[in-house]
Amino acid sequence: MRLRPVHAALLAGLILLLLLVPMPQPGRVLRALLDMGHVPLGAIAVLVAYAFVRRPLVAGVLAIVLLAGVEIIQPLFGRGRSMGDLVAGALGAAG
Repeated sequence: MRLRPVHAALLAGLILLLLLVPMPQPGRVLRALLDMGHVPLGAIAVLVAYAFVRRPLVAGVLAIVLLAGVEIIQPLFGRGRSMGDLVAGALGAAG
């Protein structure tokens, strides 16, 4: 099934919303689960990028750049930056 660009744009908006909305301080277990959620978000980011560029390598690079950009601007939305989150997202994008 092909992801249409309009659906990909909606999915990208949902991802950005999830990554930028301020969250309450979770406990250790919930924090670990939320950290693991960056892996599938990285994979979804690749699908979104691929819907627009149709080149797997370029889509992967764009997804990682997008994930890095989100990590950079998260403090503007009351969230913290995390290299671990970026690495997890990149692993999802590569997988």
